[in-house]
Amino acid sequence: MKEIGVDHCGVADTIGVGTPPQGAGGAGAALKHYPLAEVSGHFHDTYGQALANIHASLQLGIHTFDTSIAGLGGCPYAQGATGNVATEDVVFMLQGMGIATGLDLDALVDAGGWISDLLGRPPVSRAGKALLSKRRWRHDGVSGRFSARRAGAGRARPRARAALAAAAVRTSQEAADALGVAVGQIAKSVIFRRRSDDAAVLV
Repeated sequence: MKEIGVDHCGVADTIGVGTPPQGAGGAGAALKHYPLAEVSGHFHDTYGQALANIHASLQLGIHTFDTSIAGLGGCPYAQGATGNVATEDVVFMLQGMGIATGLDLDALVDAGGWISDLLGRPPVSRAGKALLSKRRWRHDGVSGRFSARRAGAGRARPRARAALAAAAVRTSQEAADALGVAVGQIAKSVIFRRRSDDAAVLV
């Protein structure tokens, strides 16, 4: 390929089955013929190996990778393959490694959440889902002293919100009394956080 004028080699794991030794092996083979600036990585995340492959490629000096916002996509000729690794996950990892990307992670999460909602599917990005969940914790709530969410089920029911807004609960028994349920149900289903300092009051 080099000899016939191909000026860039993208090492791709289109079906997403490659592990880091394989990803690095393919990248290393390409680097025998192409300089770093002409080699990139293209890793699908079907088996959850994309970030590991990118990390292995980074160790070789490769610094260009294809990604997909919210992990969208797939492959027209590889049945069952998921999309390219989520952009949000890659940026989160790189930021944690002290590598500047020039990308705004919060804006990426916004875009990923928007397009996923539009398509009626949850974001594939793990970082995106975690950051969106964290935002909901900060913005959802009740009109009283505490913010409450039923785990995995959206906002607390209206009756529960009203009861909690009227009660300064500090123990599981007080919360149970306010909601009219058993302590065991509280422990399994509701998390309380104090709005003033976001401290967990009851789990």
